[in-house]
Amino acid sequence: MKKIVYLLFLFLMGYHVNGQLVFSPLSENSVLVNKMEKGILYAPPAEKSSITVFLPFIDDFSRNHQPGALIQLWDDNFVFVNPTYGVNPVTIGVATFDGLNWDGYPYDFENPTAYGDADVLTSCMINLNEDENGIPYLLSDSIILSFLYQPTGLGDKPETEDSLVLEFYDADAESWVIQWNTRGIDPGEDPNADFKWVLIPVNEERYLRSNFRLRFRNKATLSGNVDHWNIDMVWMDENRVLSDTIIPDVGYQFPVNQMLNNYTSMPYSHYKFSASAHMKESVDAQLRNNQTTAVNLSNVKMRNFSQGVLVNETPFPGNTNNFPAESSQEYAIPLYDGGNGYVFDPNVDSAFASFENQFTMASGTFDLVPDNDTIMYKQVFENYYSYDDGSAEIGIGLNVNGGRLACRYQAIVADSIVAFKMYFNPIVNDPVFPFFMVIWDDNLGVPGEITHFDENFSFVKFVQEGPDIFSYYILDNAVYVAGTYYIGLSQTSEMSLNLGFDRNTNTQENIFFKTGISWQTLPESNTGSLMMRPVFQSELDSILLGINTLEPLNVNIYPNPTNDHVTISVIDGQNIDLQLLSLDGRVILETRFSGNTTLNTSDIPSGLYLINFRNSQGSARVEKLLISH
Repeated sequence: MKKIVYLLFLFLMGYHVNGQLVFSPLSENSVLVNKMEKGILYAPPAEKSSITVFLPFIDDFSRNHQPGALIQLWDDNFVFVNPTYGVNPVTIGVATFDGLNWDGYPYDFENPTAYGDADVLTSCMINLNEDENGIPYLLSDSIILSFLYQPTGLGDKPETEDSLVLEFYDADAESWVIQWNTRGIDPGEDPNADFKWVLIPVNEERYLRSNFRLRFRNKATLSGNVDHWNIDMVWMDENRVLSDTIIPDVGYQFPVNQMLNNYTSMPYSHYKFSASAHMKESVDAQLRNNQTTAVNLSNVKMRNFSQGVLVNETPFPGNTNNFPAESSQEYAIPLYDGGNGYVFDPNVDSAFASFENQFTMASGTFDLVPDNDTIMYKQVFENYYSYDDGSAEIGIGLNVNGGRLACRYQAIVADSIVAFKMYFNPIVNDPVFPFFMVIWDDNLGVPGEITHFDENFSFVKFVQEGPDIFSYYILDNAVYVAGTYYIGLSQTSEMSLNLGFDRNTNTQENIFFKTGISWQTLPESNTGSLMMRPVFQSELDSILLGINTLEPLNVNIYPNPTNDHVTISVIDGQNIDLQLLSLDGRVILETRFSGNTTLNTSDIPSGLYLINFRNSQGSARVEKLLISH
């Protein structure tokens, strides 16, 4: 069955399965949406002009500027060049084909069954008429194009109706000619395929022109971020053979995205309270030797910058000789050992801070692509904790009304949460569903008692505004946390909320969900991190959140537990709005009073309830009430 039918069923029928955790494909690309909102995407294809290059034509997509690979090599920008979708790439970076346009949104967001031609990656003009010295090319010069391709990767499986195609441009006939194509994955076939080689000879005179081009394109579902293909190491040159699958190159294979102990980011005010305690002992930088012989490396090191100034340089302390052929290897560069080492500067005079970090290497042998010898990583400190790297590969949610999804955090510094930052991926036709935001304490490693249950319905925000793909969801009042706590969502419908799920950072041990009585953990195969972050008070709250920090109300409740009545007093409390809520969010009763009031609880079933208080100035408080008959 084609994915368009499956997606239509999922999106419009609400994932009607018996109380399950649901993983679903995305319908946009959060990274590109973010860059588009920041105004840093390149111009649309129609606004570009082509250049002509000579052989060799090489791109391993390690220059991760968006969209569309090396601007000198490609004339359009529909593909997603990224370091995260490929599984075991030959070097860092792949070009990913999907059902999204250049701006990260679907080609057709109105019609969930839309299907057809999707992404295109077209080379600039390549001079196959003559080389840089003016010597004409002949067919006997054995010009061969090679590349690696991979279906799915960390994305969504392309199905048998989907395809990836390579074409050459016939300038004389002004037409594109298919040279190679492959279809998607059969049902039951393993979707986790390795990269495969393709080698295509230029064996016709009609292509030996100064304005030769090549292009890749795919057919896919056009209403979502689905049907993924990755390509890597596009390489065209003369004097090659069809068995030439050796890449004379050594480079970084994956990005470095974490130098902190447990998080990808944390509030700067929390970090600098004890900076050294939050650093990892070492950071693993992974390199790959694609050559057929062992190589000796040099200059494997980390360079750290603060406000644009180089402040630290740490070489890999071990042996970098005899890096085995055709293998990957991690180099552990020391950061902090508890006694000395590098820490991010805790003395920047700003509420927020960010630091650039560079990882470099050099090999003593021929290096096909120098670009992959250096990678950059930015460490951001703002007002939130995060496990994710900011990019979602799939979505996660529950298909049951009342289902709950939670993520565990540790309060390094006791402080007050004022909001959640969350990324929700839009589903077809933008259905909007309310949900409750919940904070739990810890109960022997799983969510325990509820310490905050948001009194107002929040709604999923799908429209991305401003410089961030994450939206702020402000709590009714600041919630003080210390030690282990959990933040999460309680659903009010059977439709999955499609929260972003990052598959490149794995903190599944901190993710819990409940569709019935007991909390469950993710299956071992579902590795990743929730894109849900607790936001703490900062001096920029009034700017970022549009709220001012208010003192919580001073409330007395007695007796508690209670049987038939409870008396409530609020010191200096004028015009207090009160709501009594069940733990599933139902309003049991509500009233307004000044100073004190008494509630009749004799007809209310036994159980734990929440009482929300708010005054006319916006100060608020949440308390628990146990009714026992």
